[in-house]
Amino acid sequence: MAKQVATSVVVKIGGVDLSQYVASVNLTTNTAEINTTNFASGGAQERVAGLKDSSLQISFMQDFAAAAVEATVYPLIGSTAAFVVNPSSTAASSTAPNYSGTVVVTSWSPVAGAVGELLTADVTWPITGAVAKATA
Repeated sequence: MAKQVATSVVVKIGGVDLSQYVASVNLTTNTAEINTTNFASGGAQERVAGLKDSSLQISFMQDFAAAAVEATVYPLIGSTAAFVVNPSSTAASSTAPNYSGTVVVTSWSPVAGAVGELLTADVTWPITGAVAKATA
């Protein structure tokens, strides 16, 4: 399989395609480590996987126009929103899977930047429930 360079990643929040405003995206899933060490473990730690915990980290380039970043995200603060992340602008496939789920919009910084810099909005939102992976 060929290596991929992030050039056409698709990011949708609440059904709105915000890809043109996204500088970076990071979808992470971790699994809790549950210690099950016992007296019969031969002096070694034993573990099982516990609950999964996922998050979506996005670096937005701010835009206050209708149907842009602020207009999409601001009304979602304190609620949930569907998300879709696709590493390619092509249809979902085994080489370009769609990842989807629901984020909890827990934070929002609509104005962040210094003199002469681009206004950005960096967020890390927890995902509620499972992340789905579609390949077709």
